[in-house]
Amino acid sequence: MVFSMLAATSPLLEKSIVSSSNSTFAEFVKRYQTNDWVRHGHEHFKSTDGQCPYCQQALPDDFEEQISSIFDDQYQSDLNAVKNFKTQYQHGLSTMIGILDSNALTSYSKLDLTEYKDKLELLKSLANDNLIKINDKIKEPSSTVTLTDTDSIIDEINGLITSSNQQIKNNNEIVAGKTAKKKKSAP
Repeated sequence: MVFSMLAATSPLLEKSIVSSSNSTFAEFVKRYQTNDWVRHGHEHFKSTDGQCPYCQQALPDDFEEQISSIFDDQYQSDLNAVKNFKTQYQHGLSTMIGILDSNALTSYSKLDLTEYKDKLELLKSLANDNLIKINDKIKEPSSTVTLTDTDSIIDEINGLITSSNQQIKNNNEIVAGKTAKKKKSAP
């Protein structure tokens, strides 16, 4: 089986996901690039008894509204799109690697699968690195990440599969030819 490329990337991975709000607080957070820091703090300190968990000063009455203005609909939509991309990437990768792994279990002894297995391990490593990068993006949406290209290694694996299939076909033709000769020479 020859494989097509995985969805190479999502444009949101290379985009800083930040609030589109123009509130004073949102502008402050954008200016000092503390979007991720504020999000992490807010997630970890849900109950603050009206005080800042860092400086212990009283929080403004509209603090939750200000926080909500930072993580507006566009921010949530973009973050959800990255999470969906991760799910699709993982699923496509899992499916492809499962099939490639099963190819390596062939019992056809005339095939040397050393290079195939090496390329497959390289693909797995690159894909794992990409998943780590996607997870980093989800943890820190304002960061930008670039996935490592897996297309060239997939192309190489496709070439090895095509070559192996040709070897098997040639062998089958030889065996079929011998069988035909035996039938002709049989009395």
